[in-house]
Amino acid sequence: MQYRVRITNLPSGTDWKALKDHVRSFGDPIFVDVAESGEGVAEFASARVRDDVVSKLDGAEFRGQVLGVKVVETETRRGVFVLLLILLSCVIEV
Repeated sequence: MQYRVRITNLPSGTDWKALKDHVRSFGDPIFVDVAESGEGVAEFASARVRDDVVSKLDGAEFRGQVLGVKVVETETRRGVFVLLLILLSCVIEV
């Protein structure tokens, strides 16, 4: 399962390394990226760490900008369930 957050309102020119360094002071990320749109994403090893980061980082200031941090809902379970249904339907048809 993935425990991700979306980080908005990043200052212009923020790269993934700078964001990772900043996020690390709130919780240890296992993945960080910044899109050209200026939004970032960070992934954590557990829901507890992710939720702790959200509570501390949402509304916090970074390089003069107030960040927005929200949990990214993943559809991993749903995707696996749909794949299982497709595979089962193939087996039944054979």
